Amino acid sequence: MPKLLIYADGALEREIDLTQERLRIGRKSHNDVRLSHAGVSGEHALVITVRDESFIEDLNSTNGVRVNGRLVKKCVLKDGDSIAIGDYVLKYVAQRTPRTGDTAAGFASSESDTLLSFGEFLEGTSLTQTRAMGAAPAAETSGARADDDIAGSSPSRAALQILTGPSAGKELDLSKSLTTLGKPGQQVAVITRRASDYFFTHVDGAEAPRLNGIAVGGQSLLLKNRDIIELAGIRLEFFLKP
Repeated sequence: MPKLLIYADGALEREIDLTQERLRIGRKSHNDVRLSHAGVSGEHALVITVRDESFIEDLNSTNGVRVNGRLVKKCVLKDGDSIAIGDYVLKYVAQRTPRTGDTAAGFASSESDTLLSFGEFLEGTSLTQTRAMGAAPAAETSGARADDDIAGSSPSRAALQILTGPSAGKELDLSKSLTTLGKPGQQVAVITRRASDYFFTHVDGAEAPRLNGIAVGGQSLLLKNRDIIELAGIRLEFFLKP
């Protein structure tokens, strides 16, 4: 289970286990984590966690969110990352649960630190898929939890097909509850599965990916059959299986 260690003036103030899907951080009392400092906005940041994968989003705060000294809007978190919010420093500790069966030809385990473009993945490098404990990043619409994934991956109901480049025509089954794809520092997105629905979320990179030609905003979007995704220079088609 991942956690956040919260430091104030260099001293450890508290530890927060990331057991909930959405953890809101800010100065106001209604936040899940209240940081009472003038440099912290009322609602400053949001941490979204799916099993042991987390990312942080700046909620249009006044002073921003810095991860390892870099100002970010959205960022995938890695073990040991240092997050600066106001005068507070939050350290992200992954504490990933070891599991078997996640590594196969062409796949890296969830512990992989490198996410590469979809095209590079299909040429023999890596892209991450993760089993989840039934949770997925929240979307604007409600939905059932992916309880059928708790014991492991279940049969794929959807897939992605590459439309451009030398790997055009190849496919990736979306058999797990979380699939992360893209290039760190350029564009990173996740596709999460909740029961029979799939959601697309932009999590890192200054330039937003596109869905059916429209730039994706900060919310998770429900994917529909034959939707076209443009990410890290690759065009992909999402499709549902019969």
